[in-house]
Amino acid sequence: MKKLLLLLSVVVCWKASTAQATFSEDFESYTTNAALDGQGNWVTNPKYTGAASIKVDAPGLTGTRAVYINPGGSAGDGPVIPFNNSSLNLAKNGTGTIYVSFLVKFNALPGNANGSYFFYLADFTADPLNTDGRGRIYVKPDPNPTNKFAFGAIASSNEVADITFTSYSYEVGKTYLIIEKYEKGSSASVADKVSLWIYGANDTQSSSESTPTVSNATEAKITKKDIQGVGFRTMESSYNIIVDDIKADQDWSFVRTPVPLPVKLTSFTATPQNNAVKLSWTTASEQNNSHFDVLRWTDDGSTEVIATIPGNGTTNSISQYSFTDANPLPGTNYYQLQQVDFNGRSEKSEVAYAKIAFRQTALNIFASGQDTKATVYSNSADKATLYVYTTAGLRIITQPVVLQRGYNTIPLNASLSNGVYVATLVSGTEKISTKFISQ
Repeated sequence: MKKLLLLLSVVVCWKASTAQATFSEDFESYTTNAALDGQGNWVTNPKYTGAASIKVDAPGLTGTRAVYINPGGSAGDGPVIPFNNSSLNLAKNGTGTIYVSFLVKFNALPGNANGSYFFYLADFTADPLNTDGRGRIYVKPDPNPTNKFAFGAIASSNEVADITFTSYSYEVGKTYLIIEKYEKGSSASVADKVSLWIYGANDTQSSSESTPTVSNATEAKITKKDIQGVGFRTMESSYNIIVDDIKADQDWSFVRTPVPLPVKLTSFTATPQNNAVKLSWTTASEQNNSHFDVLRWTDDGSTEVIATIPGNGTTNSISQYSFTDANPLPGTNYYQLQQVDFNGRSEKSEVAYAKIAFRQTALNIFASGQDTKATVYSNSADKATLYVYTTAGLRIITQPVVLQRGYNTIPLNASLSNGVYVATLVSGTEKISTKFISQ
């Protein structure tokens, strides 16, 4: 799912190449909420009923559409698409190298403790509809319930023991770029080699091939196939995968793809306005944005939510937001935005701050019959006593209060008749009074 692009304190620079990958698939022209097989050049695979759960839907990870792989039917290889360019095809027992890349996001993980593959390189030579492919890419959930997982790869084998996995360092709900390099062995008895590079939104992608994140080791069982396209696979229950922007080429530089950041926040400022602070922020685009929580840092280093501002869901237009903190703390106030998706995932922004001048203690009373409360602004935590008098000097309320630094709202334990009263707050260092009307 395409989320908000939120530029935090890190600026991600991307030098786009004017050249296009030899093969690319972005699903933008396809019908949404419909099976992938039969659309474009995707070929139906009738061998597995699970293929029906592989659909095109919205939103995508970089555009309006992507492939959604959800539980349904039996596990097995689903739709496949040929490269339709002979320069990318690798013969079964020949030599050669190709790079294939795609964006992927897991919203839920499969339950197979040994790992399950969801993407593979397809063979269209002998029996394209029954191929189980090679160059499989796996996902394996962390055995500890951490919402983290590992990616894995295997080349010319289909044995679990031959899969090589990364560490459990990848997170559910985040988008990653996978670059797969597939190298054919020199003969039928020499295993093919597969390498994976995995990039997150804040990772710097190398302009040329670098050390891979993971490569397969020597394989115990070699069963080679021709490589002529790509395909998807359904897995066990309880998973949700989104795949977008597939590319294939013989050149590394043509398969790199910027990984969308969760939110694109082009500005976030905090501006003092008298005794308040106005927060303003702008997004360049939004994807599945439920809301922003406005956080303010407290004296003990924790944060508190002082407001929740609805987001604009999914939009490619510029959106502007603002919120005024009418009750800032004395001194420097630090603020942060926490953007929350509809699926509950969240990302935090950089911190903005504003300095409020030191103020004296202030007292206001709001009274309407039985609903009477005092608002006290205090520069420090303190103990005090609040008194209420009639204009004739008769004391009718005596109420001890404990003040926190900043604004305090204090309900008064009394019902006042209509009229004019005087409230006095007495602390160890101050005594302030104010008149108010109950009506």
